[in-house]
Amino acid sequence: MSVVDASPLIYLGKTDLLYLLKSYRPVVIAPSVYQEVVEKGSERGFVDAERVEAAVNDFIEVKSCKRERAERMMQESQEHGYGLGNGEIESIALAAEREECLFSDDEDAKRFARSCGQETRGTIYLLVKACSTGVIERERGKNALHLMMEKGFWLSPDVVSLFYEKLDEL
Repeated sequence: MSVVDASPLIYLGKTDLLYLLKSYRPVVIAPSVYQEVVEKGSERGFVDAERVEAAVNDFIEVKSCKRERAERMMQESQEHGYGLGNGEIESIALAAEREECLFSDDEDAKRFARSCGQETRGTIYLLVKACSTGVIERERGKNALHLMMEKGFWLSPDVVSLFYEKLDEL
């Protein structure tokens, strides 16, 4: 019931939390996302690439969207000034085809997907939801966010504050 773009895969992989996606099965990724995260990441020796590849062999499926839909969405996104790459476009097109939620951390991708009628969520949502349902402890969620940010995950200070507020409410 979800299509996942590169960023959630990368940062959940870096923090060994890919299993959080199992609650959203079937989990599908586009071939260009697989190429970006697994193939290019493996070439560069990233541990998250190995973890995502293992998840692909377990519970994540690689599926293609219809080429015409992706081309149309690319054109529409460019006409509206969105700077989206193939991974984002294929993920949005795949989510639209399957009528599933798109997990992405790219704000332009989420805005464009919502303009196309798609539900969107991000990595922060996954962490809060996992803590609220008891899949992981709040402290593990806080530590995961801290580690993600150390590894390059950027969030505005307002979003970080909101994340901690939400966890404190649990």
